[in-house]
Amino acid sequence: MAKYIISITAADRSGIIAGVSTALVQMQGSITAASQTVHQGYFAMIILCEIEGDFGKDIISDKIMKQFNFEVHVYVTEYAPVKSAQKNSADNYIVTVLGPDKPGILNKVATLMAERKINVEDLYCYTNENKEFVVIFQVSIPDPRTFGVVQEQLNDMKRQINVNINIQHEDIFIATSEVSLRKQFS
Repeated sequence: MAKYIISITAADRSGIIAGVSTALVQMQGSITAASQTVHQGYFAMIILCEIEGDFGKDIISDKIMKQFNFEVHVYVTEYAPVKSAQKNSADNYIVTVLGPDKPGILNKVATLMAERKINVEDLYCYTNENKEFVVIFQVSIPDPRTFGVVQEQLNDMKRQINVNINIQHEDIFIATSEVSLRKQFS
């Protein structure tokens, strides 16, 4: 069984996930992991899947695109396991950023993370209706003892670029979000 990473983009409309998954089922494929979002009217999805048989990247791409009567971009690459030293010992944290939209906010926070060897595991950002830039990072800090240093650097950055930046352990973020959701829906 061969493993592939498949990226799909298209102008958003209903049925894209159904079409992609139909093509994979026809190839006796199984989705191992997937992530999908819509930004500014554009659909984007990345899939890790296993496929029976030897279809090859071009055939997989063609079979997916043939499911649609509109333009869909499909990029297929063979999956090769990546050894990640950080993942085994790192703690996950959530970094949130909120402030007036201006160029460079994401770059400054991401550069700080890179300089500290902090891996960004997941990222979600957008500009809201109030013209505020919102960023949510899920990051892995390889040495939790450096959390205080990172927190102080983010506090300095908060003052420099005039945005609200918070960092907290993922467990605390989840616990406080669950409490908030329970209050909202009870």
